[in-house]
Amino acid sequence: VSLSWSLSNPSVVRNINVYRGQYFNQPFTRIASVDSKTTVYEDKNVKAGNKYYYFVQSTGFLNEKSLPTVK
Repeated sequence: VSLSWSLSNPSVVRNINVYRGQYFNQPFTRIASVDSKTTVYEDKNVKAGNKYYYFVQSTGFLNEKSLPTVK
């Protein structure tokens, strides 16, 4: 599964956390943390036929978190 995103102001972002869940209303698990220059992530740990939900969340240099993206 290939995911991509864009940042409105990457200079204030320390990293991006990528989360995945199998059910929309269940807890999500962080599967990756990438630097602010990264705008794509390839999830290779998926099983064919399964449905997955994702969101990304940025973290700033003072550990402030953005609102999660739409799942």
